[in-house]
Amino acid sequence: MNIHSLNYEFTRKHRYRSDYEHTNPAIKRKSADLCSKNRDNNITFSGSQEKSVAAANTLMGKILKSGAFNWLALFSGGHNIASSALISLFLAGLLRPAATVALPGKKDKDDKIYAAGHSMASGIIGFIFSTIVTSPLDSGSKFMIQDGKKMSKEHFSKLSTEEVVNMLRDKFSMTDEEIKKCLAENKAEGLLTRKFEKGLSIITSKTDKMNELKLQLKATTDAATRKALGDQIRDLSKHISAIDTTMHNVVDWGIAVPRAMLTIALIPPILKYVFHLEKKKAAAPAQPQPAQQPQVGGAQDKNNNVAMTDFMQKSIKDFGGGQK
Repeated sequence: MNIHSLNYEFTRKHRYRSDYEHTNPAIKRKSADLCSKNRDNNITFSGSQEKSVAAANTLMGKILKSGAFNWLALFSGGHNIASSALISLFLAGLLRPAATVALPGKKDKDDKIYAAGHSMASGIIGFIFSTIVTSPLDSGSKFMIQDGKKMSKEHFSKLSTEEVVNMLRDKFSMTDEEIKKCLAENKAEGLLTRKFEKGLSIITSKTDKMNELKLQLKATTDAATRKALGDQIRDLSKHISAIDTTMHNVVDWGIAVPRAMLTIALIPPILKYVFHLEKKKAAAPAQPQPAQQPQVGGAQDKNNNVAMTDFMQKSIKDFGGGQK
């Protein structure tokens, strides 16, 4: 087998294929024909295989493939507020205190330790409060979105058995035996249809509209019509995703002020009773001493004072005699 590299430049002339192109019979002839009998043993690909393998074996590649990163990605998708608080806890509870303590200067060592403890307490309170308050709301909104995305019983009744089997296989990753058991016990409707017909009306209405467009997409073969339907389906899917994100973030907007107030109120007792840190009171400023009057000393000064006194007394007597 001969392998050739291909340098392919993606320009603005290219675009992603819409939904209708994948199922349009007129476009299927553009496939690579890998399974045809006339194919040769040449394979052309883009990129360097050695670089791809090397990139996957790097530290970042191992992190992205790890189970911890997979758990964090799933957790962030369903609990974006708690995951933000978890990242804040890592930054405020570890990196910021370490950077504060590492600052040069030995005189303000106590102040740096107190500032580090203040940062850790803030991160801990924010994480605990966000997790406790938002976890039930995140679970509820997630259930509401998932339930709203399911089809109504009316649309389920229009599906064929083959379509039900494909949906159970794609959405729930069921094996053939599990699918047969599910159909025999009449549980497919409960899995594919929503439990609350009303639910969040804006989600259910968009989902019902999207299901109707999908049925129209399967029923037509006109290329222009399929393209228009595919674009509408894609837009509705984006709208639902945007509503899902808004439902999660609006919770954070509502608890931002109470969380800040609670953090400010709980930081001092946590510093005192958990970290055993307490802000030292500043020393009272020294009171200014009154200025001392200069002492008159020496025989010269004493004689001058006596002479001045005698002169004043004599002047008074002379002034009094003149008046008589």
